[in-house]
Amino acid sequence: MKRSLWFGIVVSLLLQGSASADEKLKEALLARETELLEAIKQKDPPALKKLLATQAYSVDASGRRTTPQLLKILGKTTLTSYSITEAEAIAVGKNVGILTYKFIWSGTENDRQYTNAASYATSVWALREGSWVSVFYQETPLKE
Repeated sequence: MKRSLWFGIVVSLLLQGSASADEKLKEALLARETELLEAIKQKDPPALKKLLATQAYSVDASGRRTTPQLLKILGKTTLTSYSITEAEAIAVGKNVGILTYKFIWSGTENDRQYTNAASYATSVWALREGSWVSVFYQETPLKE
């Protein structure tokens, strides 16, 4: 079964108002978020491009970036390991979901080394043409 079809089914279940709708949304968005992180880790621009909306934004300690800027810096970023914990999701519309989680990662960005860098992350996903795409990502570093 194609992934886009699978995510369409998940959304249909969400719209039926089941008691575990937020849990199903969380599973769907976590799967997409993990795909996105794996695309960064594998330095796979085509996969990353499929997961990002044409007009997406990312905001972190390095500033605000658009989709083209994110794709451009992929070569200057190395994600060696990561973990996602404390994940929660909420639906904010028929085709929009927000995922929040604690993110711990190691790697490099612009020649700066990070080891177990911790932050809280928020990812906004929109269902477009049967697939969830990332439209906004924000990261707040945790104090050491």
